[in-house]
Amino acid sequence: MLLLLSVLLLPALNVLTVTLMMVPYVILYTMLPTKSFAIQAAVVLAIAFLIAGPVAPVVGLFFLVPAVIMGHLYRKKPLPGLY
Repeated sequence: MLLLLSVLLLPALNVLTVTLMMVPYVILYTMLPTKSFAIQAAVVLAIAFLIAGPVAPVVGLFFLVPAVIMGHLYRKKPLPGLY
């Protein structure tokens, strides 16, 4: 939540914040069941919408999609014969 708000409110920290934006999503996706992750992500985006307006969920969804893909690939076992 703090990372999402700092992207919108603190322009000087944008570069640092953007590089760290997907980390909480990836960790949550790998540690929680899919339904729990979806509920928590929706709650965070709803709170960000209430605090910062409609731009916050758009930025959050922009980073949510690649984070889910990275978390899914991290959970997935490697293909036989690759290593």
